[in-house]
Amino acid sequence: MNRLHGIIIVLVALIVIGTSAWFAYDLYIGPQRALLLEKQQMEEKAKREESREDPALAAFAETEKQTQGADPARARELWMAFLESNPASVKDAEAKNALGALNSAALFSAEPSPHKTLHTVAKGDSLYKISKKYGASIELIARANNLSGTMLQIGQNLIVPQIEITASVDRESQTLTLQNHGEFFRAYRLLSVRLPSTPAGSPSQSAVRETLVEADGKRLVFGDKNYAEGKRSIILSGSGVAILTAPAETPAEGMPPGILLSEPDMADIFVLLRRGTPVTIK
Repeated sequence: MNRLHGIIIVLVALIVIGTSAWFAYDLYIGPQRALLLEKQQMEEKAKREESREDPALAAFAETEKQTQGADPARARELWMAFLESNPASVKDAEAKNALGALNSAALFSAEPSPHKTLHTVAKGDSLYKISKKYGASIELIARANNLSGTMLQIGQNLIVPQIEITASVDRESQTLTLQNHGEFFRAYRLLSVRLPSTPAGSPSQSAVRETLVEADGKRLVFGDKNYAEGKRSIILSGSGVAILTAPAETPAEGMPPGILLSEPDMADIFVLLRRGTPVTIK
């Protein structure tokens, strides 16, 4: 009887210990192991996704290789072909940056183009008269011909770019993209976009109302001595939203309302956007 009693006590003890161990595992060890296993699975998935090669990567590397040493016109053709053949690639932004820089350099160069007119300065000509004749801004003509002032010489040849710019602001990606004659021209990274809200999926259509250069509270015109250092802004029609500049080191909370660009990017955009240029805000 005593032996049977001992066996019963041992069995009860084993059951109690086993039950306690099970509850401890269920409460503490099990969840931790599950979390660890989930973490391992997520890490393995991330590695698989990272190792999954974008089909466009090889094409991008080949395009990059071919553009090295190529003349600018050929390089532009190669990047345009890459973007057309590889839409939504992970290299899309890099390809557009390369193409945009080439497009901008070509526009402001002596390189011949169907969208450029050669004007020979005649007696009585001025930048204002030439800009009115061709529908190009004074700033655009000055930039294309590396002019810092308004003085012209009779017989001087001026390149007058004929542009048809449209602009698109994407709040989500914080980019401002320009098209010229219906084709991609260049994309600029925005420092900040603080605009009145619009219904989801309903882009707002606007246009440039005016462009301003100011210094010490005064409006400047091309040729003024402080013009190059003046503060530039582009005012849009409708709500009066403005495209402005801000130093790159400005903290996010210090950004004013509007569409904010770095000063170098504004210097590019300012000569391309003129009164009436269509602007879409997404």
